Amino acid sequence: MTIKETTVAAINGEKKKKAELLISFFRTSSFEIFKNPLFQRWLMAILLGVFVTFFLYPNAELTSIHYEPGDIASKNIKSPQDLLIEDKQSTDQRVKEAEKGIIVVYDFDPNMSGEIRTRLASSFTLMRDSYKEIGNKIRRKDAVKTTKLNLTPFREQINARRDEFQKTLVDINDEEFGVLERYRFNKSIERYIRILISAPLEREIVGNKKLLYKEKDSGIIIRNIETKEEAKAKDLLSIIDLKDAKKAIEVNSNKILSDLEGSLRKTVMTISQRLIEPNLTFNKNETARRRSIIREGVKPVFYQVKKGEIIVREGERIKNEHLVKLKVFQRAKKYDNLALTFLGIILLVVLLCYILYNFSLKSFKETSINNKDLFLLTITMGMVVLFVKLAILICEAVSNSFPFLPFDSCLYVIPIASGAMLISVLLNVRVALIFSIVISILSGILFENRLEFFIYSLFGSIIAAHGVILTKFRTTLIKAGAIVGLTNVITIFSINMIKGSLFTVATVFDIAFGFLGGLLVGFIVIGTTPLFEALFGYTTDIKLLELANLDSPKLRDLIVRAPGTYHHSIIVGTLAEATAEAINANPLLARVSAYYHDIGKIRKPLYFIENQIGSENKHEKLAPSMSSLILLSHVKDGVEMARESRLGQPIIDIIRQHHGTSLINFFYQKAKNKENPELYPVDEKDYRYPGPKPQTKEAGLVLLADAVEAASKTLPDPSPSRIQGMVHRIINNIFADGQLNECELTLKDLNEIAKSFNKILTGIFHHRIDYPEPAYKETEGKKKLNDIDKKSTKEDRNKRVEDKKNGEKDLKRLGMS
Repeated sequence: MTIKETTVAAINGEKKKKAELLISFFRTSSFEIFKNPLFQRWLMAILLGVFVTFFLYPNAELTSIHYEPGDIASKNIKSPQDLLIEDKQSTDQRVKEAEKGIIVVYDFDPNMSGEIRTRLASSFTLMRDSYKEIGNKIRRKDAVKTTKLNLTPFREQINARRDEFQKTLVDINDEEFGVLERYRFNKSIERYIRILISAPLEREIVGNKKLLYKEKDSGIIIRNIETKEEAKAKDLLSIIDLKDAKKAIEVNSNKILSDLEGSLRKTVMTISQRLIEPNLTFNKNETARRRSIIREGVKPVFYQVKKGEIIVREGERIKNEHLVKLKVFQRAKKYDNLALTFLGIILLVVLLCYILYNFSLKSFKETSINNKDLFLLTITMGMVVLFVKLAILICEAVSNSFPFLPFDSCLYVIPIASGAMLISVLLNVRVALIFSIVISILSGILFENRLEFFIYSLFGSIIAAHGVILTKFRTTLIKAGAIVGLTNVITIFSINMIKGSLFTVATVFDIAFGFLGGLLVGFIVIGTTPLFEALFGYTTDIKLLELANLDSPKLRDLIVRAPGTYHHSIIVGTLAEATAEAINANPLLARVSAYYHDIGKIRKPLYFIENQIGSENKHEKLAPSMSSLILLSHVKDGVEMARESRLGQPIIDIIRQHHGTSLINFFYQKAKNKENPELYPVDEKDYRYPGPKPQTKEAGLVLLADAVEAASKTLPDPSPSRIQGMVHRIINNIFADGQLNECELTLKDLNEIAKSFNKILTGIFHHRIDYPEPAYKETEGKKKLNDIDKKSTKEDRNKRVEDKKNGEKDLKRLGMS
């Protein structure tokens, strides 16, 4: 093989190795990523978002179909909700009828007459003064008196004044101006014009009488533009127009101007007619404004398309009325971009779950939520959403079949709060509160974004979660359901009061169905709780009640094979339960865990002091290391037996933690006494329980109750003072050893625990009253009873001294001395 071939082969080999490593990396990464807890949480949130979105977006299958008049419908189109469609024709007709009531507005100018007279006087005075001025100039120049003036040199000045005259008064032609000039704009001409215009100006004059007479039926509004006062005028015959006014001037001029020569009479009449202007004008803007107000005040006419009603049938020809309905339907839905809308809803659901999850982690630090709990929440939330959607469809069908049942009333029977109650039973009330918020928001969206159903779901869910905090009996769930029903009734009552529909038949149905929905919540949770317990391995209070039965297989086995341990466990359970109530722990969990905390001793019962009745101590023949292994093994054996019996994780955890990492002091000291440091050094770790230390109040309580109950059996004379001293010494030793560092017990809790232990143990070891015995006479051949009593008393005293010595040994063996 050449160098080149060798090099190529080496390069190919390297590439092959890299490819194999890359494939292996992706295979490993793709597999390992599913084991990542963070990835699992995000995956659950996304899957929940996708699942919920299918129900929040019920019409996702609709596509945008554009029809034109005359097209044939390709499929049936139903209305997914109640739609209100405006009837344009009826609305327009209503607008027209409303506009008929509008009275048009005319503006009246009361100053018009005075302004015309003022202009008349000023314009004639201007011209008279002009001619007078020109005459004076001519006379001074000629220094002679003449009646005939030559105005030619002053024509330019006269034309300028003529322009001012026309601007002030009216336009006049050359002939008319010549006539007026000939008479030098005499005051009598002005007086004749004033007389002719005075009569028309006293009346109301419009520009067009035909337009006015269109309003003869309704009349008009005459508004004084100076005082802003309005008056309705119905008699329109008294109002004249410009044509009538000019005609009146023409008629009057024949009488008044009969003495004037023809050209002057005509000029005066013409100027008078031109001076007349309308003093009553149509106000178009104000009338339009009033019509606009009336038009806006007219309510549109709608007709309703009910939910589920066929808008257009397959094969039907599209008409204009169909197009109107389809346009309203498309505007209501706005499904312009299906993918983006769908993705947006998913993101909102995931974001909602993320925010509330982080809020719960920071606000409820005492509550640990693992991925199993999140999976339970995901499954429960998905099932509730699915159930609500199916229930809405069923309610719709029922309402259609029985029209007397309102659709909204049927919705109140849906037991939405069952999810929150189930979570409260399986996990805790804090997580159930967060669940209530999420499911109420989603339910509100499912109920067509109606606020009242969001409030109804939220209140019911919160009460349902709170009502089962401590469920000691199955009937508690029924009672909690009844309380939810009453809450539903109050909520519905309040909502209907706000809506103003309290005293209606629909309200009666609402209240009845709301209470029924609350009862259904309790029954549903009773039926589903065992299923979720089995599937997810949760230990609820209901299961704890079953395990608390002293007839259970493990406890029967314990009483037969290890009766001393059984009796010890019962007393530990009594101590733990009574004390748990004082420190706000779960009494039921504490008692049941105490019953089973030592079931590991069943496998080697005779190696434990409480079961060595009338037999030798088996540890005397064993090495300390072997004895410690036997004692340590009962925790491991107990965990295995608890798992086999499916006692539940909380009980398994307490079995594992009920000794913490405490030291088996008796055998450790015994081993230290026999220790050979060079050959077999004694390690303290070999004589400590593997732990972990108690993580919860209940686990710490069982540890303390176990130690105190065992130590109480070593007291030779269990008087109240000795019991109190022993309890405080045991608790102080355990606290000093750091066994309670990882649980939630405080110094105040430890004080309450000590008080409760003292009270119960004092009651257990109470002394009975010595009753007086009758004095029997001594009979022949028999001893007095008093002699027997004295002998018994002496034997008891010797036995107490012996018990005291044995008790001290037992206490050391327990590691408590």
